[in-house]
Amino acid sequence: MPDAVTTAEPLPLVHPATEVVVVCRSAPAMVDFYTRVLGFRERTLVGRPGAGIYRLTLGRSVLQLADAGKRVPDNDGGGVGLAELTVAVHDIDEVLGRALARGAEETVDGVTVWRATDPDGNALRVMAGDGLTESACRLHVSLAAADPAATLDFYRRRLRLPEATAGDPLLADDEGVLAGDMRIGVRPAPQGASPFADGPWAAAGLRYLVGFVHDAPALHATFSGRDIRPVMDLRNDGSKDAFAVADPDGTWFEFVSLSGKDSR
Repeated sequence: MPDAVTTAEPLPLVHPATEVVVVCRSAPAMVDFYTRVLGFRERTLVGRPGAGIYRLTLGRSVLQLADAGKRVPDNDGGGVGLAELTVAVHDIDEVLGRALARGAEETVDGVTVWRATDPDGNALRVMAGDGLTESACRLHVSLAAADPAATLDFYRRRLRLPEATAGDPLLADDEGVLAGDMRIGVRPAPQGASPFADGPWAAAGLRYLVGFVHDAPALHATFSGRDIRPVMDLRNDGSKDAFAVADPDGTWFEFVSLSGKDSR
């Protein structure tokens, strides 16, 4: 009998860039690092400095840095959620040179990968983007999961995201899925890891991913039929044009109608 993953209609994402939202203890320091060292471009600030969301781009990738200030406790690094961000760049030597000039320590695997941490302590894997166009998706995410099989099942079978190619260098050794052009890898969390605390701003680090669809209300209804419970309707007007679901570890995946993309 054919596997349900191969016969079910895939998740109808209509934009190649799935956006990554990271909650920061100091968004200005993070913006400085990602723009001056990694080459992201700062596009917009929603809200005000110190309490807003900075929107950065690299190729088609979008990174949102949410400055949560004192509302967010430090992440002790032992929980689930963000394990590593992979950034593919054109000139890794140039990026590494800028990092070393700012006091970073060099840790290179072979000649193509540089492992580092950003100012908030999030693990980074910066690799040469050989063969990628300037506009290619360049930001990818690896998640730490208390039960990797359950988390992969959520993304593959319940959200119906396509499975990533085994051995994809952008995923390192992780299994994963494709969300538009972005890879989402899943790996085991440290032993004894606990889920995010309750609430939308529970820990520094990755808070949610954002995917764009033509008709979020219709997808909302489909999810309800599949017993996927939305954790929050984000418009507060009953329209369901933007809503979020949570994976087994508490990481949110937000869905937004494409018509609402420019208003974000």
